[in-house]
Amino acid sequence: MASRRAFLIVMFLKFNKDPWGFIWIATISGLNKFDGHEFIPYTNHDTEFHIPFDFISDLVISPDSMIWLVGQNAIALLNPQNNDINKIQIDSRSAIYDQSFSLNGFCFDKENQIRLISHLDEYGKSYLHKSSKNGQLVDIFECQGNYINRAIIRKGNHYFLSYKENSLLEINEKGEKIKEFNFPLLKLKTHPTTWINQIQFTNGSTLWVLFNNGQVFYLQQGDSEFQLHPNVIPIDHNHSSSLLVEDNSESGKVNISCTTYKLVKEYFKCNHKGKVTVKNKGEIDMYFVKSPYSA
Repeated sequence: MASRRAFLIVMFLKFNKDPWGFIWIATISGLNKFDGHEFIPYTNHDTEFHIPFDFISDLVISPDSMIWLVGQNAIALLNPQNNDINKIQIDSRSAIYDQSFSLNGFCFDKENQIRLISHLDEYGKSYLHKSSKNGQLVDIFECQGNYINRAIIRKGNHYFLSYKENSLLEINEKGEKIKEFNFPLLKLKTHPTTWINQIQFTNGSTLWVLFNNGQVFYLQQGDSEFQLHPNVIPIDHNHSSSLLVEDNSESGKVNISCTTYKLVKEYFKCNHKGKVTVKNKGEIDMYFVKSPYSA
């Protein structure tokens, strides 16, 4: 694996693949592009491959192949075809303007403008934002609940996002509330508070949600309320953060990542499914959850 330029990496935080096959790697010391033969680093100090900040905690590739870079209290948009970079300005009326914040939970609207969720570190508050056509990040509304890691997904003209503890909010393009789904409150020793970590649609109709305590709920098309998946029970150990339910999976089966498998293997019987490519994560081992071990 030859490289004409140094691979600037102390710790890589995220990687993704664009439509042209290039691998983009976010690190604490800059952005790296790998073309299969060499690494090209992008840094704040480089004039040819310039980015406005070096610490990149996340990167997301939009449907129009633009690369969104997330840093400390900052977000930027990179055009990978000509290396044009624009730092997204925070609207002066925003709750996060001139504040210390983190960003998580990303999706895109029909015009490929980003929607994301921020967390104000000092005040413990979270907000839903969108990028406007003039290139600014503006507020939509404040999210309820005091937790950092949230999820959001778009389905048609509607969005589903982690809202309060134990609730999922459905909104329209304008941010108006359509429906709030409330889930049973369950407290374990290591989970005094539970919230939704991940949201996923399969077959274009079934909506799945993963809670930080390992609970999995699903909503089938035509149903009005979520159902608890019968083969997954909460685990009083660390946080569950990854769930993959495949469109071509066998009916009723739940896939978990290798990270989650290591946490649950003492509690559940699992079958290794093989390796799959997961958006924003790359190729990882996946397992089918079969059933809990007898007490």
